[in-house]
Amino acid sequence: MTWCGGQGGPEDPDVCVLVCELATAELWDGPSSAAVAAYEFAKARSTGTEPNLGDAHHGMAEMRRTNLPAVVAITVLLALLAMASTFMVSAWQRTDAQMSIHGWIALGLGVFFSIVIGCGLMALMFYSSRRGYDEATKQIGHDKSRPGRD
Repeated sequence: MTWCGGQGGPEDPDVCVLVCELATAELWDGPSSAAVAAYEFAKARSTGTEPNLGDAHHGMAEMRRTNLPAVVAITVLLALLAMASTFMVSAWQRTDAQMSIHGWIALGLGVFFSIVIGCGLMALMFYSSRRGYDEATKQIGHDKSRPGRD
């Protein structure tokens, strides 16, 4: 047997053993998403009340840990958006190019129809998924029990 305790070994008077017998166990449930928790924190901050997080005040640290990859991804994407916007504005301000009214109309129509097509394709994707059109196809074999079939 290996001793993993204090310096004096098991006979040391400063060493004690703590034995716990669990009588009950509880499962605490908290908010269903980080967005709900963020809303509750913001509401509590603005009204000066306690946030309504159900019974799981300690569950927030666990929830934050599981959402860390999503938070990092969103932060990186927002940083890239800010850098691209900064580059776009600085490039726009360095040029002396002027756009006619026809150019502005073409730009507006292009943006509008791009958004319409994107939304339409997303709607078709959700419709297809909900109707089961995206499920795996079943291979239909030839029925050899019926005469006249190969």
